[in-house]
This record gives sequence, structure tokens and C-alpha cells, in this order.
Amino acid sequence: MITKKRTYCANFCPIGILSDAFSSKENKKFLKVPKSIQYLTFIVFFLYIFLILYYNWGNTFFLWAELFKFILFIVFIALTLQIFYKNRTWCTTLCPMGKIYKGIIKYKI
Repeated sequence: MITKKRTYCANFCPIGILSDAFSSKENKKFLKVPKSIQYLTFIVFFLYIFLILYYNWGNTFFLWAELFKFILFIVFIALTLQIFYKNRTWCTTLCPMGKIYKGIIKYKI
């Protein structure tokens, strides 16, 4: 069971593992993202997942192809942010799954 903040992010998340694999030891600046942008990312993420499921329901090949493209896009964004900012910038600022897990731990759902 996940009982501590960011246990999933630090140990199991594939994007976090990829970020660690491609991390550098350079001292880079931290990206400050307003809360409104963080929540907008959260909403867009799940809205896009819902639309993928809605439009490709019943067509397994296209459903998985769209989800795979979406995952590749997120990995690309995560690794690109890491080039310019500190390691795991995606994880610490924009990742919607981190917000879900933070809520689960906070409210013990």
C-alpha cells in the first residue's frame, strides 16, 4: 500500500524512472508553474483520455494506438522539460497523477 507522499512517483512511475535514467547532475533552475496551470494540465489530461476512450471505444487497435501516442507525447514533454529545468520537472510541477496520489494520501481515500 502507498502510505507516504510520492511513493508511487519515486519508485513505480515509468516517466519518473525515465527521467532518472536521463538525468544530469547540472545545477539547473526550478520551473515555477502557477496553480492554475497545474489544474489546467490535470483537466486537459483527463479530458483527453476520456475523448480517446469515447471516440475509439470498440476499436481496440486505434484505442491503444492513441493511448500510446499520448504516452509518448508526455514522455517527450517530460524529457524536454528536464533539458532546460531541474530533473523530474514534469513530475514535480505538471503531472496529474501526482495530484491524484497527493489527494489520496491527504484525505486517506
